[in-house]
Amino acid sequence: MKKTIMFIICMFLFSAFLNFFFVEAVSADNSNITFYVGGSGLGNYSIIQDAIDNASDGDTVFVYSGTYIENVVVNKSIKIIGEDRNLTIIDGGCKGVVLYIAAEDTVLTGFTIQNGRLGYGGSFVISLNSNFSNISYNNIQVGAGGISLYNSSFNVLFENYIFASITGMSLDNSHNNTISKNIINKGGTSAGISFCGSNNNTIAFNQISNTHEGIFIGGSDEDSCFNNFYNNIIFNNSYGLDFRNGSNNIFSSNYIVSNHAEGISLGCYFYAGNKNEIFCNSNNNLLYNNYISNLINIDDWAVSENIWNITKTSGTNIIGGPYLGGNYWSDYNENDTNGDGIGDTNLPYWPGDNLPLIKFENELKYANFSYSQNYNILDFIDKSLNNMDIINWYWTFGDGSASYEQNPIHTYDLSGEYNVTLTIIYNNGTIGSFTKQITTFIDEKLEKNNDMLILGSIIFLLIIATALYFYFKRRRDHT
Repeated sequence: MKKTIMFIICMFLFSAFLNFFFVEAVSADNSNITFYVGGSGLGNYSIIQDAIDNASDGDTVFVYSGTYIENVVVNKSIKIIGEDRNLTIIDGGCKGVVLYIAAEDTVLTGFTIQNGRLGYGGSFVISLNSNFSNISYNNIQVGAGGISLYNSSFNVLFENYIFASITGMSLDNSHNNTISKNIINKGGTSAGISFCGSNNNTIAFNQISNTHEGIFIGGSDEDSCFNNFYNNIIFNNSYGLDFRNGSNNIFSSNYIVSNHAEGISLGCYFYAGNKNEIFCNSNNNLLYNNYISNLINIDDWAVSENIWNITKTSGTNIIGGPYLGGNYWSDYNENDTNGDGIGDTNLPYWPGDNLPLIKFENELKYANFSYSQNYNILDFIDKSLNNMDIINWYWTFGDGSASYEQNPIHTYDLSGEYNVTLTIIYNNGTIGSFTKQITTFIDEKLEKNNDMLILGSIIFLLIIATALYFYFKRRRDHT
């Protein structure tokens, strides 16, 4: 009997113990608060910084659509969520860093963040000095740079659109970050993504275009090492890759195409501080299974000791062949004597690729398009073969304009003949290009009507001005 009573007492105490800690845990979990900025709710904040200042670690700041002109400092581990990434705007007024994150484990998502200080000596739109933070689904635009990571590690930057005047992203002494599925466009006079003494980062599935260097590794005496770059599309830049000071990085399954100066500039640079000596400090990088097609694929300075292929291995390569090995080079025009999709003559390809990839002759994928026309407005339709397998479209319209849409509509300002070019990239790495000359003309009746409308408006304004002149003159004469 005593044993039974003792057992019941012990079970009661154990149950009370569990209940106490369960209630405490639930209570702690439910203590996090959501602060609201904008909108029409009673007690909502009007300034984002005020909500952040009143929040505590673990809280959420939700921002309704609108434009908030302020420079924000985040010094707490909180979530900052915008209602709509296109309509919830933080505008820094070109006065400095728009949003500075100095706390760990911060989430920033759903904003357009814009107008950092411009020009050299300007500022990044977002400056990150943080670990374990997440910046995703944002539009970041108009500043000297997009996102800066300084002494920042284990962060995630995912599906951001960055339109910056100088540098898209910069990593300085920052390690173990994941940068994926971002679009970086118009990095201007500098890099899409630059690395300075930063190691063990993963850079994958990004699209980088219209910059000076798509990816730049250098800028300090410290190597950037053991970074993994894969499945990126790096196109229409001056330089695709510019490696000055990096070792033991892996570059695989990237598309490095249509870059104007060079696809790859690897290994050497002038150092004016030491009598203009040339230094080569990019060694032991592994580059394989990349699609490389540029005006100049690789520069004459790429003399560092890097590795350009792996051992021949079964598996689908970047141009659909049955083996992995080296890279596809658009200017390697040699023979595949045994039909395995790998070149067998004039080896190695000059930087050291012993297993260069060769396209199969029966590859039947072509770029093509049609269009309908209403005077100077053209509606272009992609007619490429197997266009469900295309992962990237790039149109140039011959008047200095371009588009990344599959089926763009373009309006020409002047009558004339224009060469329209569609360049496509398939998911197996095949690149196709098709050019067609089109003729545009302005609707003469519309032009004539517009001219008559302008002339009529001028005559009407002259009549009104004349009437007012005589009206006020007559009043003045009577007084």
